[in-house]
Amino acid sequence: MTIEETNAMRAKLGMAPLREGKKSTIVDAGRALREAAEAEKTAALAEKVARARAKREAERVNARTKKLGDDDDDDGNVGAWLAKSKGKMASKAQEMERAKAAKMAAMFAERDEDAEEASDEDEEEEKKKRGSTS
Repeated sequence: MTIEETNAMRAKLGMAPLREGKKSTIVDAGRALREAAEAEKTAALAEKVARARAKREAERVNARTKKLGDDDDDDGNVGAWLAKSKGKMASKAQEMERAKAAKMAAMFAERDEDAEEASDEDEEEEKKKRGSTS
């Protein structure tokens, strides 16, 4: 609020207006020190708010991740954990066996196709030989 605005408000309230004049340099120096201290406080507060915001964001991200000890399924029961681990290992082994069987089946199917083509070619050659000899 400027001095003019303040004087207008004081006039409405029936008070004497403030004097306008040069302020002493001592008052200006004190004001500069107060403003500097206020700016320093504001900067410190802004830094504190930024740290709190970063910490809150990190906690929000960490809350979504599963931690090592947070497995709710077995409630600390070693037997349940062991059974679960064996089940995972067995399913992985079955998956590997299925993949291996599919690979072998594809290989045998390719061999069968090659053998059929070869036998078809042999039969055609036999027919040609029989046809040319008779």
